[in-house]
Amino acid sequence: MFIAQGTNEPGSYSLLKRVGKIIIIFSVLLISIYTAMLALLYNWGLTAATHNIVLHEAELYMKAYAQKSCTPLPNTQSFKGFLGGESVSHRVKNIFPPDKWDVWPRGNDGIMYRYQKNEGSETHFHMLINDLPGTDQKFILFYEITVSDETKAKVWKKFKLLSIFGGVVVIGLLFFFRYFMRLAISPLRSLSGWMNKIDEDHPPEKLPVDINNDEIGQLAQELRSALVRIHDNTAREKQFLRNASHELRTPIAIIRNAMDLLEHKRAIGDDDIDAVLRRIRRAGDTMKSVTEAILWLALDRYHAPEKVVISVAKIVNEVISENQEVYQSKKISLNAHIEDSIEIEIEPVLLRIALDNMLRNAFQYCGDDGTITLNCLSTERIEIVNSTPTYDNVSTQYSETETTMQTGGFGLGLSLVAKIAEKQGWKFHFSLEDDCAISRLYFIDPNTAE
Repeated sequence: MFIAQGTNEPGSYSLLKRVGKIIIIFSVLLISIYTAMLALLYNWGLTAATHNIVLHEAELYMKAYAQKSCTPLPNTQSFKGFLGGESVSHRVKNIFPPDKWDVWPRGNDGIMYRYQKNEGSETHFHMLINDLPGTDQKFILFYEITVSDETKAKVWKKFKLLSIFGGVVVIGLLFFFRYFMRLAISPLRSLSGWMNKIDEDHPPEKLPVDINNDEIGQLAQELRSALVRIHDNTAREKQFLRNASHELRTPIAIIRNAMDLLEHKRAIGDDDIDAVLRRIRRAGDTMKSVTEAILWLALDRYHAPEKVVISVAKIVNEVISENQEVYQSKKISLNAHIEDSIEIEIEPVLLRIALDNMLRNAFQYCGDDGTITLNCLSTERIEIVNSTPTYDNVSTQYSETETTMQTGGFGLGLSLVAKIAEKQGWKFHFSLEDDCAISRLYFIDPNTAE
């Protein structure tokens, strides 16, 4: 009723699967980016270290030259220093042609770079051209470093190990993330299973124990509260329909019988139909009043029936008259003890419904040639005694009879009376005493009734 069941296979739209796919894609991207950044950082670090060596060497020479112009130029296996472009060696000029110095790509630090692959090694060339302070000469510093393939292989091996270790750590963290995602999604799966068990005949069960008081738990509580309200409203609607069909049978039957009587009178030319019309009108008024009373029972905000001062004896006699066909067909003896002077301020339609159901129930479960006694001797209560019920307090079902009759197991009658009494603040009591079925409706607290 409440949950529309999908036609897709279970798990075809699993949130956990979608999260798993996202984690896998994210893992591949993260590892790829991590490896690329690690290689880039390695190259950046190597370049920065080499350039810092060249810049530092040039700075040391220019400081020494500023103090003493005869400072010897750097001249080692790696470093070669020159004053002026004409003093640069042919080997250096072959590597960095002078006609390209002005357009040679430089980094932010002004160092020119060139790479050369040799057999079994690779050589990296760097050249820096600076102005000598206080002179119009150029200081040219050439730096050369050769790395063997074996050394490079060792470096890249360490780099690969570092990449693999980092990748494993990232994957491990992502698996931990997936595990915690499963824990986070577990309440949703429990909630889904709980919702699949909901049916229209029973109120929603308590929420699963693994749903905590977090955002999901608050949503689940709101959902359960909404479902409880829907179930209660549906139950009230069903009860209203059952009560309406139950209560309207008598006035409808009266109207049908009256219509049959009208047709008979017309057929025989009898124009005396006033009594029949009054009976039809009374049955129509009864239907209207009963419908309003049942709506009042079903809906919390529906206005209560009007309370007026009435003669209890009049309503009791009308109810007996409307049910006379029932007890006469079963040859039931009805002993009515009614005080004609009793008047009470009450809702007539509610009293009529309660009394009608109590009396009808007694007729229904009274044996043939049985006896029913109706006592209405005060404004405190009405009592109906079925002296020959079709059940007894010796049978194995005796312990269930009282509950069954009040909850509608023998029809809606006594159940409806109990609901009216509860909402009105009256007291209704049904019991089996000394082989008699007794229904009592109190208009005041029975503890104070005589």
